[in-house]
Amino acid sequence: MKKTPLAMMLMATLSGCGGGGSDGGNTDSPTPPSASLAMSGKAIDGYIQGATVYLDLYFNRQWEDGEPKTTTNDAGDYRLELPIDLQTCAQYAPLVVDVPVDAVDQDLGPVTEAYQMVLPPTFAPITKDDVYHVTPLTTVLWSSVESELAAQSQTTCQTVMANRQKQEQLIASMKQAVSRVVSHYNISEQKLYTDFIANGDSVTGTLAQEIVRGLQQSFTETEALKRENPDATFVYVDYHKGIVAITTMPIRRLGIVKSCCTGELKAAPSW
Repeated sequence: MKKTPLAMMLMATLSGCGGGGSDGGNTDSPTPPSASLAMSGKAIDGYIQGATVYLDLYFNRQWEDGEPKTTTNDAGDYRLELPIDLQTCAQYAPLVVDVPVDAVDQDLGPVTEAYQMVLPPTFAPITKDDVYHVTPLTTVLWSSVESELAAQSQTTCQTVMANRQKQEQLIASMKQAVSRVVSHYNISEQKLYTDFIANGDSVTGTLAQEIVRGLQQSFTETEALKRENPDATFVYVDYHKGIVAITTMPIRRLGIVKSCCTGELKAAPSW
């Protein structure tokens, strides 16, 4: 049976238990990079054509120069080539799918409201034999963990790769997120990562479409808040949890939460 990403994460953590010093550094020898390696999979609500897929090295949900990117084809497939210097780092970074207006959902037609989907970091070496599907359900998983990261110092794939303690904290958070989502939606962990269209799973497909409506609202309000807070290093609205997280640097971190129902803003500085 194909292992779920969480199972792969836990195996990767256990295999490295001997590494790391008192500062939480990772002293394990990384898997040697290969000359040619790519991540491949599908962007799925229906299969999404014309979406941009990129490795989010800076954990900020926006493409930046130097981050590998590609575009999905008419079957929702993507193939993201990883340069040698990023092949090890790739397992510690989320994969983001930007679905713009006029992309095409093969089930519902042209997209009329932009949104984003995310696949959490794998915490296991990227291989050519695995597929890495990005769906509304994988996005819900990462949104839960992402809000915790917003209250910490700036995170990048390099800082996570270099710190075993940070990896274990993120994996523990992911395990809790999986448990919450599995319980809330009453589905198996395996279904969080599969191609529910190819499997003929209409129940999960309907659930994904419902989640996307929240993702579209989240994206619209996130973009508005970015314009209002140009100096923030992280801004995100999550309508599944009803919060907005904004982090400002360098003087201090400022967490701002927004109720999805009342629209009230509450500021809680943390040092």
